[in-house]
Amino acid sequence: MGAGIFFLGLMVLLAGRPIMEGNILKAVVITIYTFIVLLVFMYKGLVDWEAGIYLAIGQALGGWISGKYAKDSPYASKVSYYLLLVVIVVVIYRLFFI
Repeated sequence: MGAGIFFLGLMVLLAGRPIMEGNILKAVVITIYTFIVLLVFMYKGLVDWEAGIYLAIGQALGGWISGKYAKDSPYASKVSYYLLLVVIVVVIYRLFFI
């Protein structure tokens, strides 16, 4: 959980990809490894299906709503870029200092 934001940061900040392209690549990679990890956790009996369904619904709705509005905004890419920077800094701070 949380690897996507770092992967997106790598694609945008270090690899120089546009945020939309980086997000698509992130989604593909995360989907592939999530499927593999889910199989392992299912085998071990460690999957909380109820929590997983709620998380999946929330992520799908959030992605759909933000995508719907972002495509109409000329500032969406710029706002997303700065929001990505803020989130990465906050996460790194919380990991190391709290």
